[in-house]
Amino acid sequence: MRKRVWNIGVTVMCGAALYMVGCGSNSDVAGSSLETENSVAFSVHFADGTPAARTKVLVRSASYLAGTNTSTDTFVDAETDENGVLKIKTMNVGFYVVEARNDSLKGFKKIEITEADTGLIEMPLRIQKPGALSGKVNIPDGTEGVTVSVRGLDYSVQTDTSGSFAFKSLPEGKVEVVAFLYSDSTYKDENGWESHVENTRIIGSKSADIKSKKTVDSFEIGEPEPFYALFADFESGVRGWRTGVSQ
Repeated sequence: MRKRVWNIGVTVMCGAALYMVGCGSNSDVAGSSLETENSVAFSVHFADGTPAARTKVLVRSASYLAGTNTSTDTFVDAETDENGVLKIKTMNVGFYVVEARNDSLKGFKKIEITEADTGLIEMPLRIQKPGALSGKVNIPDGTEGVTVSVRGLDYSVQTDTSGSFAFKSLPEGKVEVVAFLYSDSTYKDENGWESHVENTRIIGSKSADIKSKKTVDSFEIGEPEPFYALFADFESGVRGWRTGVSQ
């Protein structure tokens, strides 16, 4: 039996009964008891300690990439109650990223669900004005654009044909920005059996340190495509050809 209570904010919560709230189809949300294994409670507060009532909470696995198929990912889309509290009855052991957001404030925290800990566990997280990030992906030749996502968070944008992209609103903290090509297709073989194929090709990834109310720019992902030139000297005829490759 294990009990976990996370505090997202600056105020410690001490064993109060928790109000049942709605949750996504992949989660199991329950009422006031924390006696269920792997039960998790989040208490969301603003920086001044005021409870963040009716604030959206998103839980994603740490490996989650927005823009790919999420059917195998455990995730929660829910809302705190009038006291800023969200109770989730069961969560699997693993690593997750929890984000709280409203119309103008955001914050996230990376957490680990284990089998060992019991009792009250605090995880303060400050919800504040978001930052921004813009940059460029060195996309492969022949590619019109790629997807750029923040690993573990539900943010995804497409680049233009030159590889430029921008996130206008991201929570403060260190994040991993990933550029990739994703395909999802279904085909039939000669016997009429359907097969589903997904492929994610990572172009590159890079860490970014997002700051509240500031923009990270000139951010570059992936190695530039090498330039090759072939030189030929025809002055001495065919027998005197000399070739070379230069990067």
